Amino acid sequence: MFQEEYVRADAYGLISQLFSSPPDAAFLKLYSGAPDAGTAEDAPQFTLQEAEPVGYEAALKRLQAAATGRDATAVAAEFERMFRSGEASLSTPGALAPAGQIAALRSYLAQYGLAPRASSAAVEGYVASICDVMRWLIEHDRPMGVQAGFFNDFVQPGVTTLCDAIEATPGASFYASVADLARTFMESESVRFRAYE
Repeated sequence: MFQEEYVRADAYGLISQLFSSPPDAAFLKLYSGAPDAGTAEDAPQFTLQEAEPVGYEAALKRLQAAATGRDATAVAAEFERMFRSGEASLSTPGALAPAGQIAALRSYLAQYGLAPRASSAAVEGYVASICDVMRWLIEHDRPMGVQAGFFNDFVQPGVTTLCDAIEATPGASFYASVADLARTFMESESVRFRAYE
C-alpha cells in the first residue's frame, strides 16, 4: 500500500473514532497543537519556510487547535448532549440515513463478511461503520471503483448529513472542528472518486 493510501485509511479511522466516542485526555493531549511542556521558552526557535497547509491538512491543524487546552470532561459532555440526549436530533435512527440505506449497509457488510459495529446509537452504528468499511477497503487494496461506489452510496451522504446537523447545532464547539475535519476530508475524497463515477 502506498503512503497516500495509509494516510487515507488513517483519516477514515480518525473520523470513525471521533464519532464513536468522545476523545479522552490522552487523545486530546496527543492531538494538541501546543508545544511540549519540556521545551524551554528561551530556546532558539528554528523554522523552515513551509507552504501554508490546505484542505485536509489545514482541517487537521484546526482540530489540533481545538484540542489544545480542551478538557476531556467538557468534550464528553458535548458528545453526550449532541449525540445521546437528542438535542441535535442526531440520536434517532433516521437522523443520518433512511431505514432502507441502513439495511443496504448491513447487506454490504455481510457481503464482505464484516460485522456492523455493535451500538444502539445511530451516530456510532452508522457513521463509524461506514468509515470503518472505507478504511477496510483501502487497507485491503480493493479497486478504486469499489471504493468509489461505497463512498458515493454511503459515506458522502451519511457524513455530509451528520456534519450539516452538527454545524447547525447551537453550542457545538469541539465537534464543530470534528465536522470541519470530516467534511474537508470527504470533499477531497469526492474529487478523487470523480474519475470513477
